[in-house]
Amino acid sequence: MIRIVTRARLAALEAASESAHAHSTKVQAAADEAASCHVRSVQRLSTALAKARDDAADHQNDAEIVREILTDAEGELADARTTVA
Repeated sequence: MIRIVTRARLAALEAASESAHAHSTKVQAAADEAASCHVRSVQRLSTALAKARDDAADHQNDAEIVREILTDAEGELADARTTVA
């Protein structure tokens, strides 16, 4: 009688162990997928940030050129006003 109870308990423990192992495998797969998704998102955002920084630098250079043009135009306008007056 003791062997039957012990074998039944051992079988139940093995079944519970297999079930827990299967569940942990599923959880690990979900965690791996979430981590992969996070890494891909970080890579996309890093690329977008680098592009935005490059674009901002280009726009800053363009703004400097426009400032120079405006400064020259203001000087020419002041000269023209002086000539007209």
